[in-house]
Amino acid sequence: MNEYEIDPRKYIFLIYSQSFIKLYLSLKTKNVQLYNICSLFKPLLCTIGGLIEMENGPQVIGYLEDEDSIRESFVELLEDEGYRVLSCQTREEALGLFLNSHIDLALLDIELVNDAQGGLKVCRKLRDEFPDLPIIFLTSHLHIDMKSRGWRLGADDYVTKDTEIDLVLLRVKALLKRYSMLKEKFSNSEDTTKSKSKLTMDNDNYRVKWEGKRIDLSLTQYWLFSAIVRGEGAPVNQTALQKSANIVVESNTIVAHIKSIRDSFKRIDPGFDCIKTERGKGYRWVSE
Repeated sequence: MNEYEIDPRKYIFLIYSQSFIKLYLSLKTKNVQLYNICSLFKPLLCTIGGLIEMENGPQVIGYLEDEDSIRESFVELLEDEGYRVLSCQTREEALGLFLNSHIDLALLDIELVNDAQGGLKVCRKLRDEFPDLPIIFLTSHLHIDMKSRGWRLGADDYVTKDTEIDLVLLRVKALLKRYSMLKEKFSNSEDTTKSKSKLTMDNDNYRVKWEGKRIDLSLTQYWLFSAIVRGEGAPVNQTALQKSANIVVESNTIVAHIKSIRDSFKRIDPGFDCIKTERGKGYRWVSE
């Protein structure tokens, strides 16, 4: 067996563990007694299954889409590209599966049947639990307000369903590669934890604290924020910000991310005003 092959016994275990999780979720409304019995085994299966996936398996994508035809098409395409896909139809199923499995990226629809903001709620919960998880919205919503909401919740990309399929796959690949490259870059940094009075930044774990309290930022937002802080009072323009996060996006995407970053700080400190906008120049950090 070469280094790229997974032990067949481990693969069988993965199949059974994921099937168990789906069965477990369905029992909640069908057989409460059996559901409670299965609860005893869930943590062990999820933990072992997740460790096996991380060590040996292909990259795993969690996919939330309520329309059968679209979901089945994208699952097939993603699997053809070598990914393993955990697909779900509802918010409850997605949270139950994604939170108890190892996934490398989440691909989320926004509006689900009888759950108009289901995808947004999944995004919020995933971002709370996994700050460094890549998240892409794949949705039919075109309005800038909905895009802004997605970015403010911590999504890394927003793709509409009318986008060419090849481009969607390229964005998935690019985001996974970007996360991997920048994680390695930060992990190789000698000074991984920096403190500036109220602000503490941990480059090992991509965590930001303000006055000792954690600030919830996506990994993309962490890199953007880090670039502004490293500017030490000098304006950092949008080109430099995109380079720091290894992204190429429209200017209003950066604006939405910066607004989300500010909002995250203001939830801890309503008087926060350390990220200044310099018209035509970018953003600068002003020491508190």
